[in-house]
Amino acid sequence: MSSYMSTSESSIRNNSSRSDLNVPYAICEIVVAVCAVLGNGLVIAVFSRDKKLRRRTNYYIISLASADLLVGLFAIPFAILASIGLPRNLYACLFTVSVLVVLCTISIFCLVAVSVDRYWAILYPMGYSRNVRTKTAVGIICVCWIAGTLVGFLPLLGWNSGRKTDEKCIFVEVMDYNYLVFLYFATIIFPALLIAAFYAHIYRVVIQQLQQVMPIRPISSRGRSRCRVKLMKETSSGPIMLRLLGAAQRRDVKATQNLSRIVAFFIICWFPLYTINCVKAFCPDCYVNDFILNFSIILSHVNSVGNPILYAYHLKDFRAALKAITWGLFFPGRNSGGGRGVGISSQRKIVGGSPVPGPVTPAPGACPRGGACPGDGERSTTKGESHVLYVKDEEIIIEA
Repeated sequence: MSSYMSTSESSIRNNSSRSDLNVPYAICEIVVAVCAVLGNGLVIAVFSRDKKLRRRTNYYIISLASADLLVGLFAIPFAILASIGLPRNLYACLFTVSVLVVLCTISIFCLVAVSVDRYWAILYPMGYSRNVRTKTAVGIICVCWIAGTLVGFLPLLGWNSGRKTDEKCIFVEVMDYNYLVFLYFATIIFPALLIAAFYAHIYRVVIQQLQQVMPIRPISSRGRSRCRVKLMKETSSGPIMLRLLGAAQRRDVKATQNLSRIVAFFIICWFPLYTINCVKAFCPDCYVNDFILNFSIILSHVNSVGNPILYAYHLKDFRAALKAITWGLFFPGRNSGGGRGVGISSQRKIVGGSPVPGPVTPAPGACPRGGACPGDGERSTTKGESHVLYVKDEEIIIEA
């Protein structure tokens, strides 16, 4: 978006619009665009092939990846064109700058939706499991895209300066700076404060809950190591909740941490660019160094490359699915796991540390030797874990 600004800065200083292509800037942008398309395309491909990844939170992540993919396909090429003063038609110029704003706004709205989803799931798990479905997530994502599109295309709908004194697409001449101030607060400052407040509250409550878990005391049963944790009842009216530092709780905490990194990375990438635009709104004659300006432009686009890297290295489910797909491409017909499977296959999910009602079905041979099967207690486990969890007499039994 601010490549328009880069063009306008030079035109103000030199009293003529620069039309020469900045080769180092263009090369950096092309590299970023290719990486964004490949990285986000891979994330979307993995999600579409592995049905186990189609959880509610991951739909928001895929929505974000789709927006980042479009940045690589359309926004960055438009920015390169703008750096040489193209397109020359007023409405074509407004369209290209609006596309950049649309994609950025959709991304930040999706991140706000993710933070709200995590806040509800972890702090109010029972209400979340009863009221939130996949269709709900899809509906919220549609709202994010529609709202982002409307906000981004406001200049094309009339909120622009309407000035174009020459044949080049000069950002400072076609955009209304009051609109940039609106964008700065509506899509950066307010959402950033909102997201930070949600995650700060989530961390505080999760830490308090983990501190309230009673100490685990080891016991022995027929040579198998076991641990026992007492369940706590909710102080408010409602069913018994599991407060367990187990697989589901750890998954929620890790998911929150990973999404927090994505949010922080987004703000770091976009804050300099929007700050420059906002400063220019109040001080049109203020000089901004070309190197700093171009660096801010590239940094904003690097956000679209960084998000899939965060998924690949920090989200275990995406990493495992990517490994399985890659292994299948190079070694078809062979299992990439190479390890033993988990003893329990459960239809019951634990969301936010609390059980969601549903039947639990043990796999053959999964019951403890000499012990009772889920008839006496309910069993649950998570893929990839080497221990077995089950609930019996208001206690959580952990078997290695």
